[in-house]
Amino acid sequence: MKRLSVFLVIVLIEVSFPQNITLRDTTNQFDYIIITVPEFVQTCQTFKQHKESYNGFNVLIVDTGQIYNEFNSDSLPQNNIREFISYAGTYWHTPKLEYVLIVGVVNAVPNFHIQSIFPDYNPYHQSDYYYKINLNDPDTLSADFSVGRIPAFNENEIQNYFNKVIWYETNNQLYDWMNTNLFLCESDSSMGFWGRSHVIASRLPANFDKKYIEDSDTSENYGNLDSLINFVNNHGTSIFWFIGFSRDSSFMLEPSYLQLEDIDAFSNYQKYFISIYYYQSSIVDSNTNLSRELLFRENSGSIGAISECGPILWPTFTMVQQFWASQFYNPEIKSITNVIDSVYLLDLFERKITNYWGDPSLKLKFDPTVSVSETENEIPNNYVLHSNYPNPFNASTTIKYQIPFQSNVTLKLYDILGREVSILVDEQKPAGRYEARFTDNNLTSGIYFYTLRAGNYTQTKKMILLK
Repeated sequence: MKRLSVFLVIVLIEVSFPQNITLRDTTNQFDYIIITVPEFVQTCQTFKQHKESYNGFNVLIVDTGQIYNEFNSDSLPQNNIREFISYAGTYWHTPKLEYVLIVGVVNAVPNFHIQSIFPDYNPYHQSDYYYKINLNDPDTLSADFSVGRIPAFNENEIQNYFNKVIWYETNNQLYDWMNTNLFLCESDSSMGFWGRSHVIASRLPANFDKKYIEDSDTSENYGNLDSLINFVNNHGTSIFWFIGFSRDSSFMLEPSYLQLEDIDAFSNYQKYFISIYYYQSSIVDSNTNLSRELLFRENSGSIGAISECGPILWPTFTMVQQFWASQFYNPEIKSITNVIDSVYLLDLFERKITNYWGDPSLKLKFDPTVSVSETENEIPNNYVLHSNYPNPFNASTTIKYQIPFQSNVTLKLYDILGREVSILVDEQKPAGRYEARFTDNNLTSGIYFYTLRAGNYTQTKKMILLK
């Protein structure tokens, strides 16, 4: 019976601590640590092997049971995890600890409550911020470790995420969409989301394509949900910027533009992006949100997310995002998290609640050889009729459209009774992007419609003439 008991203890230790090391052994040499719960250890093995073979990291998978067994000086488990990370980063041998990946939601692998600057709105927010700061480093304002979290509920979600990152990193081909940034902007003039997106985009490389979509149908860049999903699925984007208010269940408030159930329509297979939010709340066992769901879509969605988990100071955070945009594609940077952690703010609250969800060593791919002219002259991959601008208009307005194939194109204007009042375009055109200018031709004020027909594509939009 004694022998059986000893055997069972050995088996349990091997299951819980698969790499059979002592965490306080100063001869350990790991520069990438995966921290997870015991039931997820086996699922992380494939990713460990990938990181070691692709990146050359020395990876340790450690479960929370072993951490709590060796580091137990505090009643709060997150403080013990932080002590372990700081110990490893200080006392282990070279290569020094650089990246920490936490696998599981915060109720599985806890993090820290950060007090809100708006306690009436939400007194606390969840953040992995303190895991980045080495307890043994006198500089308490700089990040010593790059920390990412995969807020997964189950093994299937973890595997879906790992599969996407492994494909992204091991595929050596560069694609056009890797030089594209998509900005989805909420049309709220008081917050200036549209202007903020352009300020951020101005810091991206000059040879990058910047796509703007705004929810207002009077905007030159108005796009409905279908056009947004078509762009992500068919063209693709490297970064998806959500510039506006978010809830757990939707982006934009009333009416919402993108909801949780809409994510089912994303099918951007092998066109995976990172998403950046002005605000998304924390991930615990009781909720989910857009950024989390996009991470775990099978063969679609995102491979990383940068999320503010509470109210922030808008002007300051716009400056932070400007810096991010200027550095994400810098060939000298090591990873996305290195960019995030290099920002030092006077208002440290904002940095404390910047969480990165995904592999902390991930680096964005792009093609540095693509020229500005090539980007601008790229042949469209779908038909699009844009909203006229300005709208409403007085004397004249411009209508932009694009066609992916040579087509016989007609662009006609109709009054509210359906009578044709003007023909703007009626000719064969090669694939490309075009614009037509309409000048008021003694029409009366009112609502008019313009219709684009090209190939099998037909689209109608509304314009308003005000005199």
